[in-house]
Amino acid sequence: MRAHNGRSGRLRTLELAGKVVAAACSLAVLQACGGDAYPTTANPPIPAPPVRGEPQPASPSGAFEPTEFANIPVPSGAKPLGEPQVHGTLTLRSWEVVGRTPKQLLDFYNEQLPAAGWKVLQPPAPAGPVVMTGQWTKPKQQLQATATSLDSPTSYRTQLDLQVQVY
Repeated sequence: MRAHNGRSGRLRTLELAGKVVAAACSLAVLQACGGDAYPTTANPPIPAPPVRGEPQPASPSGAFEPTEFANIPVPSGAKPLGEPQVHGTLTLRSWEVVGRTPKQLLDFYNEQLPAAGWKVLQPPAPAGPVVMTGQWTKPKQQLQATATSLDSPTSYRTQLDLQVQVY
């Protein structure tokens, strides 16, 4: 029996030694990879990327801000088509307007924008059989309005596209 107890004790010792060696190896690998169980100022934790839908940091280039777009008139009854598309300092936004032709929409902008400080850069003009476009400018901004008939040249269902470039 004594021999059996000695074997059992040796097995326990070998098992314990194996666990100690495994733990030491794990720590060595962690140290070799530059890891640290306790982040310090020299080894700070890496922040998780923002979750979609969280506000992102503002662009340092002074890119287009939604508050600037609020100063551009939109005809009553205009229904937004999707979300604004931002490409650097250029922002595009589209609406569907029922009850006005492309010419009537561009006339609206030609009348409304000067009161908001915009000057005509390119007067509203046809850009095709069912399209009208015009451009306006003010300090550090340029606006292009394009109105396209969705049904026919005399349609009263029109897509309005506004592009604002900020300098």
